[in-house]
Order: sequence, then structure tokens, then C-alpha cells
Amino acid sequence: MNDTNETPKRGSLLVARYGKGYYVYTGLSFFRELPEGVPGAYKLFANMISLGNQRRPRATLKENASR
Repeated sequence: MNDTNETPKRGSLLVARYGKGYYVYTGLSFFRELPEGVPGAYKLFANMISLGNQRRPRATLKENASR
């Protein structure tokens, strides 16, 4: 993960399923990046908040027939 003109950073985000939800750890400084209006910080933060709210694709007819 990296912003434009920066070297990629490894280990700055950890996501794991835990029970019925997710555990998210980040070493990023959102308290600095959000007030500065960093677009990547807003995108990542929004994705973290909506984690688990994605619609799951419906099973295809072929998959339903095999059940």
C-alpha cells in the first residue's frame, strides 16, 4: 500500500475474520491524514467501516442444480 510517489509499505493493515465479524488493525495515522484531506486515507477508512457489508453473489443456476 502506498500513496503516489512513495515506496510501498508492508504490514500497515491487518484484517482477520473473528466470530461473526472482522478484526482490523492498522498502523496508519488517520488522525493526521483525514484532517489533511488525503484521498487514499478516506477511501481506506470508508472501506474498513463497510467491511462485511458487501453483498454476496447469488449462486448460479448450475450451483443450485448440484445441491
